[in-house]
Amino acid sequence: MKNRYTLSFALLLASLMPAIVHASKIIHEKSVHIKGHVVNEYDNVKHFKMNVYHNSKLLVSQYATDGKFEYKIPLDIDVVLEFEAINHYTKRIALSAIKLRDALVEAPILVLTVQMFSLINYHELKSIQDIMDFPSAFIWLDRNGNYFDLNKKQMDIVNNEIDEVLHAAVASS
Repeated sequence: MKNRYTLSFALLLASLMPAIVHASKIIHEKSVHIKGHVVNEYDNVKHFKMNVYHNSKLLVSQYATDGKFEYKIPLDIDVVLEFEAINHYTKRIALSAIKLRDALVEAPILVLTVQMFSLINYHELKSIQDIMDFPSAFIWLDRNGNYFDLNKKQMDIVNNEIDEVLHAAVASS
């Protein structure tokens, strides 16, 4: 009798296995699709590296040679996207999609244009490089897939600092 119940349970579990695997695959496939391109003050930045961090731990590095990037970030984690290019200041963007795995019907697509500053053309910005090291945007996704920059006030302060430094440099030359 015990063997019969064990066999029935094993058959039931075996019949459910494809559904369990499929469900876990769907859960892991829910992600935020991020894509875009990197520019500086004059043109596209063709060659750059994009690093993706979670809890200060590097998840992935991607090298681009065409000025474009694309990556799928799993839901329910916060990440920092870091863009590095030769002779440019590093740019960082924070992204939060916490608690959205069950709320989103389909994965949102986030299209970004990342603006970098040239070290050669804007060497004056080295004086405020510590400010520029902070993420320039903190993007938060809501349950409808809409996104908002929660760091807008901070970014306005950084942009004002950049403007002041650049205007002072122009005025002194």
